[in-house]
Amino acid sequence: KLGDLVEKEVRGLNEESTLQEITKLPKQIFGALESAITKSDFWNKDNEYEDLDDDGVGMPATPSTQALAASINKAFKSTGLGDIVALVHSSGDYSNMPWRSATIDVAEDGTPVVMLLMNLFDPEDIEGFDSKKLVKELAAALRHEVVHLVQLSKQAKNKNVDLETAFQQMMDDPKQVADPEKYLDRKEYMKSYLEKHIEVDAHAHQAAENLLDKYGEDEALDVVTKDIDLDDPVLPDEVKKYKNYDVEKKSMNKFRSKIYSYIKDFAEQNL
Repeated sequence: KLGDLVEKEVRGLNEESTLQEITKLPKQIFGALESAITKSDFWNKDNEYEDLDDDGVGMPATPSTQALAASINKAFKSTGLGDIVALVHSSGDYSNMPWRSATIDVAEDGTPVVMLLMNLFDPEDIEGFDSKKLVKELAAALRHEVVHLVQLSKQAKNKNVDLETAFQQMMDDPKQVADPEKYLDRKEYMKSYLEKHIEVDAHAHQAAENLLDKYGEDEALDVVTKDIDLDDPVLPDEVKKYKNYDVEKKSMNKFRSKIYSYIKDFAEQNL
């Protein structure tokens, strides 16, 4: 079971703070995803319109997305997360942004699924393309989704229901998931979406990874404890979103606190 492979641990934010609960993932997943994705060399695989394989069922794929999917599943299997299946599809659209989104689902047989939506792109057409940066971004985004699966597995256990039932209950719970149809514009929807506690936790995990990678521990902690500078050219998108969409103060404080806790935890584990 997914829940048997992960655990949550309460750690102090600092001596004066309240305790913050953060989601713990297997340590091995932090290196295994990067290594497997790098070895896949997916960005150099065929990824043009003529390479799209669309069988009419679900989203189309390309040799590039297939190589990426195989690498992610290999990493999950090697780190004890083999119950999770990664599906990587193509949007079918060209973009200078190699990837579009990552989400979770639960198959009818109860299999936890992480889905990654990629775009059609040619590295030579993207100014300043950096494969190492792309690998890091994808790995952090995938771990964001694994955090959601951990949250889900714990809810299933606490409610004594199967994973599929827990997923449907999560999706139907307005305290956890924002329904875009209930908002007049995208900004209001995004604000509500980012304020949900499951998103605060998962975004904080992803933001902490990227802050630590870009700044190092001391400067990353400094960035998150001061006013967020949107003009900072390397500020992670996860942090910018919480500032740009003006989330309520309580959620923003929790977001900052969790980032701080994650950075300290990652640094202690030398991740």
